Amino acid sequence: MMKKDYIPALAKLLNNGTTIELETNHYFSEGICIREMIAPQGTLVLGAAHRTNHLTTLVKGVMQIRIGDESRLVEAPATFESIAGSRKVGYAYTDCIVHNCLPTDSRDIEEIEREFTTLHEDKELIMNKDKELLWV
Repeated sequence: MMKKDYIPALAKLLNNGTTIELETNHYFSEGICIREMIAPQGTLVLGAAHRTNHLTTLVKGVMQIRIGDESRLVEAPATFESIAGSRKVGYAYTDCIVHNCLPTDSRDIEEIEREFTTLHEDKELIMNKDKELLWV
């Protein structure tokens, strides 16, 4: 069984492979930001930890998702709660679209990332040797 501390080892291992920057889009309304991630078929995704509980929706596709010690096959449409402090690892069996629903009035992407994720703290962990973003 995989332990919860597998994430740093997985990131280090994956840093030696081919990396891509996944397409992300942001949609805003009063008090809410939807962060959309598009993962092409065959992509292994390592997400940043989130600071708060929030809803995640697999809008399109089929993805194997591991959160902590739990792994499950998720087929769109599917909505589930992501727990604060957890990091997700996903494998896209098909082209996938994932939405994270974040409660904020901000429209500043960097501010939202700093408020809701550990993305900026994790940059050393998830950057490759050329300093290109590995996964978001």
